[in-house]
Amino acid sequence: MGLFRRKIRPPAETVRPKAFRIELGWRGMLGLVVVCFCLFLWMFLLGVWAGQTILLPPRPVQTVQGSE
Repeated sequence: MGLFRRKIRPPAETVRPKAFRIELGWRGMLGLVVVCFCLFLWMFLLGVWAGQTILLPPRPVQTVQGSE
């Protein structure tokens, strides 16, 4: 059965190093949170506006007739 076989590690030449690494300090994390909050708030407001524009019918326009 293949369940109990020992896994063979690939040779060291085929192991890929990590492509990149992200490190953030406290100020970077705070900045990232603020930017994400602003983006999510903007998307929420844009979605509310678009939803009201698409789903609600336009109000009828009333014209005032002057006495001439």
